[in-house]
Amino acid sequence: TRLSILVIKSFMACALRVPEGWLVGHPPHPKGDKSTGRSAGLPLAERSSSSTARARLSEAGRRRANGTGRRSDRPVSAMSSSTVTRRQIWTLAAACFSQFMIQLDVTIVNVTLPSIQHALAVGPGRLVWIVDAYVLPLASLILVGGTLGDRLGRKRVFLAGFVAFTIFSAGCALAPDDDTLIVFRALQGVGAALMAPSSLSILTHAFPPLPRPWAIGMWSMISGLGFGMGPVLAGLLL
Repeated sequence: TRLSILVIKSFMACALRVPEGWLVGHPPHPKGDKSTGRSAGLPLAERSSSSTARARLSEAGRRRANGTGRRSDRPVSAMSSSTVTRRQIWTLAAACFSQFMIQLDVTIVNVTLPSIQHALAVGPGRLVWIVDAYVLPLASLILVGGTLGDRLGRKRVFLAGFVAFTIFSAGCALAPDDDTLIVFRALQGVGAALMAPSSLSILTHAFPPLPRPWAIGMWSMISGLGFGMGPVLAGLLL
């Protein structure tokens, strides 16, 4: 347990080390040299005119970031808007949470098998199916889930998989016998197969090229954390 707590603290420390420019929007600097560049050697009149032009561009960038800019203004980068940035962070949180739950359900059942066998009077052969009934549809249909996301829409397929995963997870918790549990575990794997590829595809389209590797790295890190935390959480719950 102490080792798991240390691993979680290290993961959270890495997650909080985010470059400031990726989370806090700043208007982009106008093209051209800074005041310490080539303009330093220009005459005073030209330097004052270039400074005035840079001030006007900065003011226009601030107006566009606040939503008060005109259509004729040059567009601002998407990361300079606090609203878009907040939406990207919530998108990342949703994708990471879904992937955490998908990987968590792969390993969390392994520790609970003796309790399931005692509560439902299940034989060893049926216990194997309780574990594999989730993994087989997940591994078999994950490519189908990605194809459906491309054709029907990533958000639509992701939400459908999330709803199915949640409903059938509750069904697994309320299953009265082993047959019902195996069926609900298989349907839960189908929902996970719809969610997993759509979550990564949504991330790649929601983030610009600069912070995209960081977002994908966070998604991968949370995925691995969910896979490793399955037995730990199962032991704590039991």
